[in-house]
Amino acid sequence: GAAMLQAAATEPGRVDAVVTRGARLDLAWSCLSSVRAPTLLIAGTEPAQELELHSAALRELHCNKRLEVIPGATREFMGSGVRDTVAELSAWWLQAHLGDGATF
Repeated sequence: GAAMLQAAATEPGRVDAVVTRGARLDLAWSCLSSVRAPTLLIAGTEPAQELELHSAALRELHCNKRLEVIPGATREFMGSGVRDTVAELSAWWLQAHLGDGATF
Protein backbone atom coordinates (compact mmCIF):
# COMPACT_ATOMS: atom_id res chain seq x y z
CA GLY A 1 0.00 0.00 0.00
CA ALA A 2 2.75 2.46 0.89
CA ALA A 3 4.57 1.72 -2.36
CA MET A 4 1.41 2.33 -4.39
CA LEU A 5 0.83 5.65 -2.66
CA GLN A 6 4.43 6.64 -3.35
CA ALA A 7 3.99 5.70 -7.01
CA ALA A 8 0.75 7.68 -7.20
CA ALA A 9 2.52 10.71 -5.74
CA THR A 10 5.61 10.57 -7.94
CA GLU A 11 3.98 9.39 -11.20
CA PRO A 12 0.45 10.83 -11.15
CA GLY A 13 -0.21 10.12 -14.84
CA ARG A 14 0.42 6.41 -14.42
CA VAL A 15 -1.83 5.69 -11.41
CA ASP A 16 -5.56 6.18 -11.94
CA ALA A 17 -6.88 4.88 -8.61
CA VAL A 18 -5.51 3.48 -5.35
CA VAL A 19 -6.91 0.98 -2.85
CA THR A 20 -4.98 0.14 0.29
CA ARG A 21 -5.87 -2.42 2.91
CA GLY A 22 -4.14 -1.97 6.23
CA ALA A 23 -1.23 -0.19 4.55
CA ARG A 24 1.91 0.91 6.37
CA LEU A 25 0.96 4.54 5.85
CA ASP A 26 3.86 5.70 8.00
CA LEU A 27 6.16 4.61 5.16
CA ALA A 28 4.38 6.91 2.70
CA TRP A 29 3.61 9.81 5.02
CA SER A 30 5.87 12.36 3.33
CA CYS A 31 4.16 11.93 -0.05
CA LEU A 32 0.48 11.67 0.94
CA SER A 33 -0.27 15.32 0.16
CA SER A 34 1.01 14.78 -3.40
CA VAL A 35 -1.33 11.89 -4.25
CA ARG A 36 -3.93 12.96 -6.82
CA ALA A 37 -5.44 9.59 -7.75
CA PRO A 38 -8.75 8.70 -6.08
CA THR A 39 -7.71 6.79 -2.96
CA LEU A 40 -9.61 4.31 -0.81
CA LEU A 41 -8.09 3.43 2.55
CA ILE A 42 -9.46 0.27 4.16
CA ALA A 43 -8.76 -0.21 7.86
CA GLY A 44 -9.81 -2.46 10.67
CA THR A 45 -10.64 -1.35 14.17
CA GLU A 46 -7.88 -3.38 15.86
CA PRO A 47 -5.43 -2.19 16.99
CA ALA A 48 -6.87 1.28 17.61
CA GLN A 49 -3.58 2.95 16.62
CA GLU A 50 -3.97 1.66 13.06
CA LEU A 51 -7.38 3.27 12.72
CA GLU A 52 -6.01 6.53 14.14
CA LEU A 53 -3.16 6.46 11.60
CA HIS A 54 -5.58 5.87 8.73
CA SER A 55 -7.80 8.73 9.92
CA ALA A 56 -4.80 11.06 10.09
CA ALA A 57 -3.65 9.94 6.63
CA LEU A 58 -7.08 10.70 5.22
CA ARG A 59 -6.66 14.30 6.37
CA GLU A 60 -3.25 14.49 4.63
CA LEU A 61 -4.60 13.34 1.26
CA HIS A 62 -5.71 16.12 -1.11
CA CYS A 63 -7.60 14.02 -3.62
CA ASN A 64 -10.90 12.20 -3.96
CA LYS A 65 -10.57 9.97 -0.90
CA ARG A 66 -12.48 7.74 1.45
CA LEU A 67 -11.79 5.68 4.55
CA GLU A 68 -13.75 2.46 4.98
CA VAL A 69 -13.55 0.85 8.40
CA ILE A 70 -14.33 -2.83 8.87
CA PRO A 71 -15.50 -3.31 12.46
CA GLY A 72 -13.59 -5.98 14.35
CA ALA A 73 -11.01 -6.49 11.61
CA THR A 74 -7.43 -6.85 12.78
CA ARG A 75 -4.22 -5.87 11.02
CA GLU A 76 -4.27 -9.28 9.27
CA PHE A 77 -7.89 -8.83 8.09
CA MET A 78 -8.88 -12.29 9.22
CA GLY A 79 -12.34 -13.33 10.32
CA SER A 80 -15.69 -14.26 8.93
CA GLY A 81 -16.49 -12.28 5.81
CA VAL A 82 -13.69 -9.73 6.28
CA ARG A 83 -11.81 -10.58 3.11
CA ASP A 84 -15.05 -10.67 1.12
CA THR A 85 -15.83 -7.17 2.39
CA VAL A 86 -12.36 -5.96 1.40
CA ALA A 87 -12.81 -7.43 -2.08
CA GLU A 88 -16.26 -5.86 -2.51
CA LEU A 89 -15.07 -2.43 -1.37
CA SER A 90 -12.02 -2.62 -3.63
CA ALA A 91 -14.04 -3.64 -6.68
CA TRP A 92 -16.62 -0.93 -6.02
CA TRP A 93 -13.94 1.80 -5.73
CA LEU A 94 -11.98 0.70 -8.77
CA GLN A 95 -15.05 0.34 -10.93
CA ALA A 96 -16.29 3.77 -9.83
CA HIS A 97 -12.99 5.40 -10.72
CA LEU A 98 -11.77 3.32 -13.65
CA GLY A 99 -15.10 2.63 -15.34
CA ASP A 100 -16.92 -0.45 -16.55
CA GLY A 101 -14.12 -1.43 -18.91
CA ALA A 102 -11.60 -1.70 -16.09
CA THR A 103 -9.63 -4.89 -15.75
CA PHE A 104 -8.11 -5.97 -12.47
